[in-house]
Amino acid sequence: MQVNNLPGYRLHDYQLVIMPNETFRQRVMHVRKEFADRFGLEKPYSGGAHLPLLKFSQVDMMETKLVHALKAVAMGIQPFRVEVKDYGAYPTHSIYLQTLTRSPLTDLVKQLKQTGR
Repeated sequence: MQVNNLPGYRLHDYQLVIMPNETFRQRVMHVRKEFADRFGLEKPYSGGAHLPLLKFSQVDMMETKLVHALKAVAMGIQPFRVEVKDYGAYPTHSIYLQTLTRSPLTDLVKQLKQTGR
């Protein structure tokens, strides 16, 4: 989603993610460490385990309204399970878990995109 940079207005970038529970995050960190040890990486990736949903930009003066709109979306979401299996890769930079759960995530992203506008 593109917001034109308006003169006199500060533009902020946002990334909305789903944070898994602590148990899952610990399992991911363990796999990352094993991978780094197995392949002799000097520094294992230390970033958090998360499921990215949406990136967008918005002008500063809309942040309060955006937060309220996102809270409204969050309150209306029915809990759902996110299932992952196997690995995928972006050959130049990333290995990731493939997400089997599609429909609830797609619906959530659509709602969030509409809110970000």
